[in-house]
Amino acid sequence: MLDIKFKPLNIEEEIKKDKKTPNPYILEFRKGDKDLICFGVKHSCNFSEKQFEILLNYIKNSDAILIEANDLKKEYDNEIKFILANSNDKIIIPCDLNILKAVILVSNKFDSNDILLLRALLFLNKKEKKENLRKYISQILDLIKTEIFFSEIYKKENFTEESFVKLLEEYLLKNNGKKIDEINENDNICPSPVEIKTELNKIIREISLVRDAHMLEELKRALKNYDNVLYILGKNHIIRQEETIKKIFATI
Repeated sequence: MLDIKFKPLNIEEEIKKDKKTPNPYILEFRKGDKDLICFGVKHSCNFSEKQFEILLNYIKNSDAILIEANDLKKEYDNEIKFILANSNDKIIIPCDLNILKAVILVSNKFDSNDILLLRALLFLNKKEKKENLRKYISQILDLIKTEIFFSEIYKKENFTEESFVKLLEEYLLKNNGKKIDEINENDNICPSPVEIKTELNKIIREISLVRDAHMLEELKRALKNYDNVLYILGKNHIIRQEETIKKIFATI
């Protein structure tokens, strides 16, 4: 297999393609004894959706399943729970990069305050925390103070809870159009990699591209070792990776 490098779509191309393609977005490849199914899922925990019925059939016919996860010991409230519950004797391979490691990898390209804010949002963007977001601010700041990389930023920027609250509120007004106490459990307070509302959108997109490259390396390894591979990622990951996946599969 040749050393194929990931070349992503730009954000405008990705948005355009996302609108034109169905949910789920499925790519099928076959070459000799090798089969690869790329399943671009709409992230969801509603397992009555049609996409899960379709996914179940692909799971049954696979040898190895690559999923958008980093650690199988963690609990999930999305499609990963469905996959794990229905995979039986299948080989499950978590192919994603640890998100905090990804934040650190891109951190030198961006403002330290924004990196610290993003780290906090990854902690706060949970249903039970968003019900009373202000309650958990001191908790995430105490956690940050114990983390090797992020604690150094905290000290360097001379952060206080008051300054963090101001930074968070400014971000939420731009991203969600709401103040801290107006956020509810259904609001997604993490930035999207396909929007340009705030500087954090640029950071999370850079992180998504780093994750894509990592996932593709895991896919290469799986294709070397297994004949029937099922590659399950969020739809936009598949959209961004599609042309690279085609090139990788053509070389096996």
